[in-house]
Amino acid sequence: MTILLTDKKVATILEPRHMLELVDEYMGTDARMWFEDYLAGADSQTADVAAMETYYEKRIEHYHQVIRDLRAHAEKLAGLIREKELNRTAISHEAGQIGVITGRELR
Repeated sequence: MTILLTDKKVATILEPRHMLELVDEYMGTDARMWFEDYLAGADSQTADVAAMETYYEKRIEHYHQVIRDLRAHAEKLAGLIREKELNRTAISHEAGQIGVITGRELR
C-alpha cells in the first residue's frame, strides 16, 4: 500500500512496522506507543476469539453426539414397544439410558 503524506512524500507500507515508523515520525513517540499497545490488545483479543471458537465448536460437536445417542436409544425403545411381547427389562434399560444421558447433560 502506498500513501501520500501531508508533506507530499509518498510512503510505501509493506509491514505494520512501516506504519508505526511513520506514526513515530509524524505524530511522535507517544502516538506510536499508543498504537503498539492498541495492536497488542487486538492480537490478544484475536487469540481469545479463536480460543472461544474452538471451545464452542467442541461443544457443538458434543451436543450433536448427545442428540445422536438419544435418537438411537429412542428408536430402539420405540422398536421394543411395537413388539407383540413386551420385554420390560429391555424397555427399562433403554428408558434408563435416555435418563442417564439427559441427567448428565443437565448437570
